[in-house]
Amino acid sequence: MDYRDLSFVQYKILSGFIRSPGLSYSHAQPENIDRDLYKYHLKFLVEKGILSKSGSVYRLTDAGKKLVQYLDVHGDTHPTFKISVLCYVLRNHSELLMQKRLRQPFFGDIDVISGKIQPGETPENAAVRKLAEESGLSASFSFLGVIRKVRRWPKTEIFEDTLYHICLAENPAGNLVTVNDFGENMWVSLNRVPDLISGNMTYTPNSLRLLELISAPPKETFYIHEDITLSRI
Repeated sequence: MDYRDLSFVQYKILSGFIRSPGLSYSHAQPENIDRDLYKYHLKFLVEKGILSKSGSVYRLTDAGKKLVQYLDVHGDTHPTFKISVLCYVLRNHSELLMQKRLRQPFFGDIDVISGKIQPGETPENAAVRKLAEESGLSASFSFLGVIRKVRRWPKTEIFEDTLYHICLAENPAGNLVTVNDFGENMWVSLNRVPDLISGNMTYTPNSLRLLELISAPPKETFYIHEDITLSRI
């Protein structure tokens, strides 16, 4: 069960167990929560294996301990970083694999293939997986560095906050899938890339800086931070 599937009342019940190894029925009831409502949701948490009952004491199960790591002691959840990978794939050191995005947000932007890193997955393995899923190609990747992209819209409201791991591969194998549900894939000459990406909704000077870094990879890993306000999405 995912923590995002829980209700507000269930969050409040579980918050009490963050601060205690075990609670009785009466001590586990949050303030300002109706008794019948509390009884219903407590039973639900036990049935789902999030709480266990031994005698008169309720305790978090291992599954419950996994869920409450996303809560604070007041039972509130907070957004976390997205963790993703950017797949820079070169051919003959003169062309870059790019994708015209055919999904929201940023529909129509042209950039490299990207995607979320799954739990337990290395950035390099995520890049291998995303490249295969979205282009049909295979390659070995090396990790170069990280760029954190904070994107605000409208005005100061955070629209996205993602840590992108930059991974580089050269001369992939296989036949390129040019169009699929992810977008339109194409090889683009490196000298054409700056003009092609300049119209992106997410374009910043760091877009060019990353091109420089993958063209001449540094010996040490790098970290870049950017915080921008988008004009449109």
